[in-house]
Amino acid sequence: MALTGRGSEAPVWPWDEPPGRRTVGHGSGTGSAWLVPAATVAVLAGGYGWLGSVIAGTAGAAIGCLLGLLVTGLLHLLVRRATSGLPPSRLPPPCPPTSGPVPTGQSPPSRD
Repeated sequence: MALTGRGSEAPVWPWDEPPGRRTVGHGSGTGSAWLVPAATVAVLAGGYGWLGSVIAGTAGAAIGCLLGLLVTGLLHLLVRRATSGLPPSRLPPPCPPTSGPVPTGQSPPSRD
């Protein structure tokens, strides 16, 4: 067991403590949460814009930037759909409750 370090002398397991908010740097705790999505948009739009400028000049750069933004949006939708799980209407039905006691008179299988 670990001591909490919050002035209590009683040892407490870490999972028994209520969850708390971690704040790093700024007071809000969400100071750098926007950096990765913003960097992704900048890299994709900038990369496609550069490629378009190499191929077709200024018009190609503008088309490339728009294509980069489109690819970023499609990646966002793809990742969001992949990580959101099944919608409630497609979840399997819950298991029915058992209608009696579970038999306990059986001996466990041997591991020999």
